[in-house]
Amino acid sequence: MGDDPSAARTPQNRFYLIKVSISNSGGDEQPIPAMTLVDDAGQSYSELADGTNVPNWLGVVRKVGPAQTEQGVVAFDAPAKHYHLRLNDPFDEKEIAIDVPLDFVHEQGLQAPQSAPAQISIPGK
Repeated sequence: MGDDPSAARTPQNRFYLIKVSISNSGGDEQPIPAMTLVDDAGQSYSELADGTNVPNWLGVVRKVGPAQTEQGVVAFDAPAKHYHLRLNDPFDEKEIAIDVPLDFVHEQGLQAPQSAPAQISIPGK
């Protein structure tokens, strides 16, 4: 991951970097919940806690202010499959999941197709 070959990391499976945009429509600061990739068979993969060399990494301890939007990248190590991005909000009884399109970039110098970030809205609680 990243441009520095001396700091290269090797995934167990494959690195997935997902750009997200999180908006808070409430009047109080809210935590941004942890996220998990879930495949069609129900297997789940948690976010990586180490964002070394991940451009614009969102981090693991994060909040979004009232009427604010935070953008960044969350990183996973998972096999190449179809996934949903699930928000792990322990205070919300309903599951929030977003379909994740799959794009591969194999060659150096190739850039991933630019797509809109996953949009997440956190209502004030």
